[in-house]
Amino acid sequence: TRLYFAVLSDLADASNFRGCFLTGEHEEAPLTWQVHRFESGNEAIYVQPNSCSSDKRASLLCFPHGGPHSASFVAYNVLVELLARQNIAIVFVNFRGSTGRGQDYMDALPGKCGVVDVEDCVEAVNWCVESFNVDGNRVGVIGGSYGGFLSAHLTAQRPDLFKVAVMRNPVVNVASMVGGTEIPEWSYYESGSNKEFAPGSYPPPPTAEDLAKMLAISPITLVENVTAPTMLQVRSRRSGFCAIKHALTTTSPNTAGR
Repeated sequence: TRLYFAVLSDLADASNFRGCFLTGEHEEAPLTWQVHRFESGNEAIYVQPNSCSSDKRASLLCFPHGGPHSASFVAYNVLVELLARQNIAIVFVNFRGSTGRGQDYMDALPGKCGVVDVEDCVEAVNWCVESFNVDGNRVGVIGGSYGGFLSAHLTAQRPDLFKVAVMRNPVVNVASMVGGTEIPEWSYYESGSNKEFAPGSYPPPPTAEDLAKMLAISPITLVENVTAPTMLQVRSRRSGFCAIKHALTTTSPNTAGR
């Protein structure tokens, strides 16, 4: 069986096919996986390529999920398949705040974003480096939305560990996001505000105290620490979560805070 990955510039014209396929050179599964739960409740799902050997250590990508109140789970993922065939291992992290573990576990994150979730991702990566045949000097992070938020925090707080990053629609400044998003209540809740809003109502304008809380959890405040090459992926449509202008003016230390 061949698995095709196509990029069609014109869906009506298959002659414009540009892509590649993975042949069944070896029938065995290209990867193995293991789930580990830490004392904190943090959970790591480690996926390792079978091509990994004692003389061919794998690179490692940390893949925090978005939300943040969602979860990663064991299921087929075409991106993981592609990465595994390039000798890249992945660790998915169900950090504190993830769903499926009870209300207390989910409530452990708001107000501590960029702190406990960072601790959990670092814990998962260190476990992988200590337990498996991966190269601790070739660790990266990839994530979208809140996963991008967390990726930004990881490269800023642990530049010694995370050497490269891919961030898709990352939330980098919660204080500036609140005024231009379709989910402003998210900014209040994740920053630890105890304000309650009636169902279906739009939150009032944030106070100075609200904005200070939102900025305090934002990775943009740590941007000068970042040394990792970073790919920033921003959508051009329906960009309420992460406006193009916002993204472009927060990617350089010289523009931080503007």
